[in-house]
Amino acid sequence: MSVRTSQSSYHSGFSTPHKEVNSSTKANNEVLILTINLGNSKDDIVIHEFDDPNILAKRFCEKHNLGLEVESTLAEHIIFNLEKVLQDLSNINQRLQQKNSEENFISNENVKKAVTPKPRVAAQERVNESRLSKQSSAATMVSYEDKSPSRSFYKNPGNRLYQLGMIQQKDRENKSKLYQQQKMQKELEEVTFTPRINTKRIKKVKNTENLLIEKGKKVKEVLKLKIKDQLETDRRKCTFTPELNPVSSRLAARDRSADRINYLCKEKEESKKKIQGKADEYFKELCPFTPNKIYKSYTKSELNDSIDRLTKSKIQSEDELEKLREKHLQDLKKDPVTGQEFFTPQINKGPRTERQYSNVWEDLYYKRSNSQSRLSISPQKTYKNARSEKIMKKLTGEKYYEIFQKLKPQKGKILHNEIDASLLERELLLIIQPLIDEMKSARESLSFEEFCGAMDALMKVLTPQEKNYLIFNRKKPENDNPLTSRSQSPSSRAIFQTYDRLMKHKRNLEEKLEEQRRSNEEKLLSECTFMPNTRQKLEDSFRNLSFEN
Repeated sequence: MSVRTSQSSYHSGFSTPHKEVNSSTKANNEVLILTINLGNSKDDIVIHEFDDPNILAKRFCEKHNLGLEVESTLAEHIIFNLEKVLQDLSNINQRLQQKNSEENFISNENVKKAVTPKPRVAAQERVNESRLSKQSSAATMVSYEDKSPSRSFYKNPGNRLYQLGMIQQKDRENKSKLYQQQKMQKELEEVTFTPRINTKRIKKVKNTENLLIEKGKKVKEVLKLKIKDQLETDRRKCTFTPELNPVSSRLAARDRSADRINYLCKEKEESKKKIQGKADEYFKELCPFTPNKIYKSYTKSELNDSIDRLTKSKIQSEDELEKLREKHLQDLKKDPVTGQEFFTPQINKGPRTERQYSNVWEDLYYKRSNSQSRLSISPQKTYKNARSEKIMKKLTGEKYYEIFQKLKPQKGKILHNEIDASLLERELLLIIQPLIDEMKSARESLSFEEFCGAMDALMKVLTPQEKNYLIFNRKKPENDNPLTSRSQSPSSRAIFQTYDRLMKHKRNLEEKLEEQRRSNEEKLLSECTFMPNTRQKLEDSFRNLSFEN
């Protein structure tokens, strides 16, 4: 850690050394600058007159993320350096006062021993005596200030440093003045010529800097005028004039004219009109057909009549729909073959336990073991041999050729603008609709090889059910029949038919109830603002369920 004093405090706060030092000045001057070595870098602590060492140490430690122990030691170090500097200043001040007293004594004796000047240098001596009297008065004033400083003044380290600088400066000035006086006395003894001193000339010599600055400004102005005159004369001597074409001359005249802004506005409006005209022509080429619009003004009574008619028709349509719904519900309660109503048993007693609105199969699905969930997560490996791959390629190629022929190719290619979607089955059209849309958007025609490549790319995106229908032209049954196909008697066949109808009706009701339940849950969830913190096990189970679905 290195310590260095700031030189700015010697000169801040006071304008000239001859003015009286005010001990109550409030200028926050710099006193010390401590350079702290942090290892990789260095940083300075600037100490002013009214700063607190503890606050400075705290700010420095917060800036560099240092501990409390460093803060306390740093504050003590700042206080130690301040006391050391103040002690050194007091010692230097005492030594300088002793030197001043000795030099004043020597100068007084030199004045007594000085030889009386000759009569031809009387005017010069009077000038020198007036200067010496002023200097001696200033020196006595400074010495008085140095000998009797106030105690409050020495409490401020900034003022002490300033006073030290002023003392050193005055010491140097006194020495230079004594040397000049001695030199002048030696020269005056040998001089035989007495110059005539002009007071006006002395004033001019004192303001030499300002006079030179003004003279330089005048010289610059004169040079600028001469350069301007020279350029004008050179331009007049030039006899060459370039030939401009009509367009360039018109543009130059327009730029020099006062109506240049109005001309630019008109030019912009004309360019807008041209652009609008070109856009209209382009749209006419794209859309040659324009419908005939019939503009007819309706009265208020006619508008009210049309509104009443529309409201009545809406009410009638809603009534008809309600009747159709009621009829449909009644038809669901009857057998579609015989027309008889289904049997509805009468139950006098209610259930002993509360009904569970969730399905049994859902409860079993959620209560399955973790081992089964792990097995379901791991994908099943499929094994294919070369023979099965050949069979699949043959089937897919035949199906692709069948679809290609249904789209009616011309010269071995399917044209994008002549595709008739009505020739395909509804399920098949839904599967290959992305391919047809891509052909129309790209405006491309496909040969059979290109069509097969596009279908192979589409097969990678399709679901297993869509692939099954596309290749084998049959849907995968959603719910397999658990009953085995056996020979049945007519009576058992009738029973099974009624059972199938009842199960179908039950499934329809369950689907409706499920939809109603989901809609109610969605409404409740939309109104709910609370988000629970779910555990990890529940999150894993729900993740497994979403993966299987």
